[in-house]
Amino acid sequence: MKAFIFSGLNSLLKSQDRTRFLNLPSVQECFSSAEKVLAEKFDVTVSFDDLAHGQREKIYSLENLNLTTSLIVSLQVGIARSLIDLGVKPQWVTSISLGDVARTVISGAVDFREAISISNVQDQEKAGLNRCGESVAVLCGPSRFFSADDIQQMESLGVGASQISPRLLNVAGDFSAMKLFRELAAEKSWRVIYLMDYPF
Repeated sequence: MKAFIFSGLNSLLKSQDRTRFLNLPSVQECFSSAEKVLAEKFDVTVSFDDLAHGQREKIYSLENLNLTTSLIVSLQVGIARSLIDLGVKPQWVTSISLGDVARTVISGAVDFREAISISNVQDQEKAGLNRCGESVAVLCGPSRFFSADDIQQMESLGVGASQISPRLLNVAGDFSAMKLFRELAAEKSWRVIYLMDYPF
């Protein structure tokens, strides 16, 4: 069974994830198409190649929120189209968060250019969004792993926990919930590594 899984806004945290597929013709086609949509409908001029090679802090800044969503959608759709051109046909297509946009395009529900248009957030909708919450990585000690009870206890505080490995989680939530989580992490001697503030 083959499945395409489209990830969310955290897709570009690592520089290698931003640049490793830029040379694919299908990715460049999506970049060109998205750049034209942004220029024609939003009067925005951008080079997604340049943005992808930029610093993480710039990419994930609030003022670049629209550009980053369009960059991620363009990369995901371009990579998926490249795989399809190579004969990789998915039986399942699924996604999380922002990945829903690429999923709807690859599933044929929405045209790519339209998806770029509707995934852009107007300025008035962004007001105050950078004060919403944060995302962190959480590591437990080398001699143990996170249990279902650990995760349930975290989620009871109002945070979301995604298990990356038995010893590694991605935890996110609004600032009030994350304050409670950090207190729990200190009590449990978990190592918390700050990743980013969430713009939404």
